[in-house]
Amino acid sequence: MDRPQATDPRTDPLEALSRALRRGEDVLGEWYRVAFPRVRRLARGFLAARDGADDVAQDVMLHLVDSLDRWDPEHGYAAWQRRVVLNRCRNEDRAARRRRTHEETAGAARHEGTQPAPDEAA
Repeated sequence: MDRPQATDPRTDPLEALSRALRRGEDVLGEWYRVAFPRVRRLARGFLAARDGADDVAQDVMLHLVDSLDRWDPEHGYAAWQRRVVLNRCRNEDRAARRRRTHEETAGAARHEGTQPAPDEAA
């Protein structure tokens, strides 16, 4: 399967800004202004909870900056960015399911009297 090719930095501002940021140029603010709406839109599309999606989008932005050196500029930035957002959304979805399962299990155990309520345990 062919890997996505990089878009033309002359026509895609995010591609150009990402390349400049990767080179160490002082374009973080502009990069964030262009990238965040795209990241938030993707996260909202992947996750049902809008608040959770906005939190994930903020987290993804930090992760993208920290891991920009792992992006291969020979391939499309937008495709790499989508993959990072998708992976973070999947991780969030898994974590939310684990939390719900744990809360349901703890609630059932408390209801059966096998575990004291948190305020009784202290």
